[in-house]
Amino acid sequence: MPLEVTENFIRERKLEPNNFDKRSFRAQFLKNSTTHKGIFACPTRLWSPEANRCKISPKLQSILHPKKEFKEKCKHGRCKIKDSRFSY
Repeated sequence: MPLEVTENFIRERKLEPNNFDKRSFRAQFLKNSTTHKGIFACPTRLWSPEANRCKISPKLQSILHPKKEFKEKCKHGRCKIKDSRFSY
């Protein structure tokens, strides 16, 4: 899946967002990281509105990489992003 550029992050999608309940998306730092965030969500039809939670463990939908760190990797030719908002 293509990488998406936001103001502070590069989003790496692992799974399509339309496969998840729109009420269930949550962001949190990944284990052992203070810079990378994971977007976790509940698969469609597994969200319990009564309990306001997922019936199973939420799944990783996207990873947010800090833009600054990605720029460093790109300077050394280790990534390819075509986006006018991403320049160094």
